[in-house]
Amino acid sequence: MYAQWEWQNPRPTNNHLWDVFFVDDNEGWASGEMGTILHTLDGGVSWEQQHIYLPQRLRSIFFLDNLNGWATGHGSALLRTTNGGDTWEMQASPVNCRYREVFFKDENTGWAVSRFGVMVKTTDGGENWELFQTDSSYHLNAITFVDANHGWAAGGSGWAVPPGCTILHTSDGGQSWSKQDTAGLDIAMWDICMLDQFTGWTVGVGGNILNTTNGGLDWELQNSGTLENLYGVDFADENNGWAAGVNGVVLHTIDGGQTWEQEDTQTTVWFESVEAFDADNCVIVGLNGSVMKTTDGTSWEPMHCCTRHAFTDVFATDPDNAWAVGMEGIIEHTEDGGNTWMGQSLFLADWLEGVFFVDNMTGWAVGSPGIILFTNDGGLDWSPQISNTEGWLYDVHFANANLGWVCGQNGLVLKTNDGGSSWLQQNTGTTLMLRNMVFLDDMRGYVIGDQGLVLFTSDGGNSWSDHSIATSDTLEGICFVGDLNAWVCGQNGAIHHTIDGGDSWAQQDGTTNEWLYDINFTDLNTGWAAGVGGTLLYTVDGGITWNWHLITFESLHSIHFVDDDNAWMVGNGGSILHTGNGAAVGIPESRGVNSEVSISIFPNPARGETNFVYTLDKPSQVRLSLYSLIGTEMAVIMNERQEKGDKHLKWDLRNLPAGVYFCRLQIGTQYATGKVVIVD
Repeated sequence: MYAQWEWQNPRPTNNHLWDVFFVDDNEGWASGEMGTILHTLDGGVSWEQQHIYLPQRLRSIFFLDNLNGWATGHGSALLRTTNGGDTWEMQASPVNCRYREVFFKDENTGWAVSRFGVMVKTTDGGENWELFQTDSSYHLNAITFVDANHGWAAGGSGWAVPPGCTILHTSDGGQSWSKQDTAGLDIAMWDICMLDQFTGWTVGVGGNILNTTNGGLDWELQNSGTLENLYGVDFADENNGWAAGVNGVVLHTIDGGQTWEQEDTQTTVWFESVEAFDADNCVIVGLNGSVMKTTDGTSWEPMHCCTRHAFTDVFATDPDNAWAVGMEGIIEHTEDGGNTWMGQSLFLADWLEGVFFVDNMTGWAVGSPGIILFTNDGGLDWSPQISNTEGWLYDVHFANANLGWVCGQNGLVLKTNDGGSSWLQQNTGTTLMLRNMVFLDDMRGYVIGDQGLVLFTSDGGNSWSDHSIATSDTLEGICFVGDLNAWVCGQNGAIHHTIDGGDSWAQQDGTTNEWLYDINFTDLNTGWAAGVGGTLLYTVDGGITWNWHLITFESLHSIHFVDDDNAWMVGNGGSILHTGNGAAVGIPESRGVNSEVSISIFPNPARGETNFVYTLDKPSQVRLSLYSLIGTEMAVIMNERQEKGDKHLKWDLRNLPAGVYFCRLQIGTQYATGKVVIVD
């Protein structure tokens, strides 16, 4: 089972949303980045995340009713659910591609389209998909049918410059397709909406909107009034429709497109998909989890919240109470486990870097310039304390309500014995930046910083000894389990481990070169490390091996576990994520250090069969093999030369006993490894 990291801010997600689909006025789904699938039962006002643990981008989602649906996307992803999205099953694709859109005419017959003229069709609900290659110069972005026979696909002419306009039509259920005349328009179309076999619209690059009233025999250009790219269009009836695209553009018509009016969304977000219910109600989705809705046809309200400020640190005192701090002095607090987050402060600092509480009432936050903030009422009120510095302060730690320390710029360590009423500088013997600190009790503590610096004190900071690591990397995060075992992380994916309180350090292979900002362990085996670009690593063996857990592309700055199960993680774009089962994790992905190769394994743990997904940047010799925990090769799953592209392999596990295995994917001279857990 995976550690289910749930988005608590922004809600419903910070991942890009690429498509939205409703089966009625209330129930709908949205799909997006990192395998995101969201579900709503109230017309898009609130959304719940559905868990499929697929790292691919899901470009399209389609439902026939409230139970039967499909989603498609990159990595040849073809997914089906028969229970409203509670569970999703991967279906085998006949071609390696990045699917753009999926459409089903009934529970058996469906289509999906992609680049290079790729069309695939199923007549058994997706159990089997058949490749229908049209013209490899067509770059197909959308497909729709109005009945069993009449369908259209829209896109551009591959990678041509200009890309050309492609609209294909079938009148025999897709057995044959013909290109329709678009009056020489040289732009790619991104979406198409057909009300019946005669009336429809398609939208695309440069604000272009085409309309037909005779099934596409003629397509006429409508005046959109914008030059912005349009990516989604939908009509409620022959008169009322919306189109949406980049820079927050939403266009509305009440006369079938004879006139289009741009509506004020008060945002510059990139919109991708439109779902119209009637003349007044419409939902649009887009990048960074944006969801907007109108109930009067003209005014738009965001259904996503809340702040987009970057968060740099998070601290929790129990499973209910946590605080997050960050840019422009923002402080957010939850007292209900993250169901709601309330702003407590803004602009009291240029930037807040660290936060620490000794109980639910008493806490401190530090940042720039030389800011130390104090609260004794859980953050309802924050007051500044005098630091006597204007330098950057990075972290704060308290042993009790009176005794605490702050570290920061130019080797600075400040200490207080009176809860911060007065702060005195301690001599660390360095001018390097100190970025993080931890105290084991009121005497023993560690600070870390630039150039592998690790300092240790056994007398409350009166003196510091050098326990540095032989590296030029900046160290950002430190975590102790007990008195002797600790991990630090930092620049270039550095992870180092000590079993003797820092007298010696051993480097661990974190399988990444990305900058890691924080590391946190719940016991000697189970730990997380997070960093730039959504890098999130997980270990169950004390760091001997690290696995990738893909959630977001936003940089993640801080992880805090309040117990074995409950944790928060914060980062850029207002990211706040929470897990309530942090000790139970699947293995989504692993890759070799200094390697661009990666492999995704799902489901994992698995019963019966599992899927391996990877990408080849060029034609390569590929070997995929499975090993036991003691290193015995149990199976060679594949050993062949393959062409470039996204690859998906479904593999039968029934000949192997339950247990933990390792798979190794070798592409040329590079490799990736991952755990495979087989259950009975």
